Amino acid sequence: MEYNKALLSRLTVKSDKRILFPVMAFIKLLAKDFGFNESDADKLVLVTKEACTNVIKHAFNGSEDELFDITVEKGNGCFIIGVEDKGLPFDFDSEEKGRSKGFGLTIMRECTDGIRFMNLGNKGKRVELLKKLPSSLISTQEFSENTEASKTDVSKTEFEFRLMRADEYLKLEQLVYKTYGYTYLSFVYFPERIKEMIENGLLQSNIAITSEGVIAGHAAVEKLHKDSKVAEFGMLMVDPLYRDMHLGKRLMNNTIENARQQGILGLYSEAVTIHTYSQKTILDSGGKETGIMLGYISKELSFRKIRDEQPARQSAVLIYTKINPEPERPVWLPREHSAVIKKIYDYAGIKRKYKKTLLSELKFDEQSVIDVTIQQDFNIAHMEVLTFGNDIEKALRIHLRELLIHRIDVIYLNISLSNPAAEHFNKTIESLGFIFCGIVPEYREGDILRYQYLNNIDLNMESTEIVSDMGKELFEYVMKYYK
Repeated sequence: MEYNKALLSRLTVKSDKRILFPVMAFIKLLAKDFGFNESDADKLVLVTKEACTNVIKHAFNGSEDELFDITVEKGNGCFIIGVEDKGLPFDFDSEEKGRSKGFGLTIMRECTDGIRFMNLGNKGKRVELLKKLPSSLISTQEFSENTEASKTDVSKTEFEFRLMRADEYLKLEQLVYKTYGYTYLSFVYFPERIKEMIENGLLQSNIAITSEGVIAGHAAVEKLHKDSKVAEFGMLMVDPLYRDMHLGKRLMNNTIENARQQGILGLYSEAVTIHTYSQKTILDSGGKETGIMLGYISKELSFRKIRDEQPARQSAVLIYTKINPEPERPVWLPREHSAVIKKIYDYAGIKRKYKKTLLSELKFDEQSVIDVTIQQDFNIAHMEVLTFGNDIEKALRIHLRELLIHRIDVIYLNISLSNPAAEHFNKTIESLGFIFCGIVPEYREGDILRYQYLNNIDLNMESTEIVSDMGKELFEYVMKYYK
């Protein structure tokens, strides 16, 4: 993707870490001048400093006598920070293909809306850090709401329900704008990402489209992998002009039927609690609550014609919709939460074999393996224990501390209930500050128990709305540990 960029600043900087402090102060002031809030400006400083440190440490091998450039540009709705150097060449191919797993590069990816690696030939190399500008400063086509159209009688409008084609991404962006403005997940504003996900079988967009070619409603199924047996149901949105026409329910039913034909076992989703529409739509289609994700949604997310930006983070109801029969798996439940987990299984109609084992019977590797991903849009992180090692408490503590240092608001921790170790480490996990969240059946060929950690944030309790008795019971259970 080529950007029509306007240069705002170019700094030539000596490769001395002591000089980075005033440089980063300048970057922060410039970012705030272009409308970024304190948190986003700090993230831009964080990733810029990381990129500069990588140049000093790796490209120049720690030498303080070299020079490199930092540029700040504006283009195509993005604030673009470029770091250019003529130091040691970098393996761009490995980085582009995701083979580099450094925690610093992970933070850089997750705290921006895009990273570009560029080989400049005899001029060296360049890393570009892209951050979508606040909506008030985006000089692109605005899909403003037509006040006359809002008065139009649309009750007789006919819709075609089908899967969205990859070349219809602009129509989806228009719907997102009408529903959320520029407060939604950033990847939907990058058409190449949407197109790539659809073509690779990772995203299926179910749409309701009018005869004029306007997407009036949308529901998505997103997979972790092309062959995943469970998928996330999300991006359920309806144009305010066509609300109260039951499009949400019809989209949900079509999505379920498509998933059933593909052999998907179930769909999990996070339904917002700022209003009841999405909860009711999913529950009416057979969904069952399996947990409460406190503080899951950023306060900046707003719903046009429903609620504006909120004073604090919003929670979400974790819902699982069973579609096809699942294997009757053995699970190992922690004693402290076994009663509520069994109740969730019964409520959702999921059969499980409850197992027990002694801790002394288990064998552990020397080192734990924990996967960490950050969802920058909501400033949340997901940790997943892939392998329990003898150092599990230390490993969890290290990753948790890194995320807290980087001011991640909410951290979720996934533990496989197919692993007998899940029965024995609840006290260790909760001693670090995690509390119960819920379960997700068949998440990775087995169920996961999800914990949550709230990093000194405020919750929007006053406007929390939960529909069903089971949802309210789970909310009270989670809040008992939160308080």
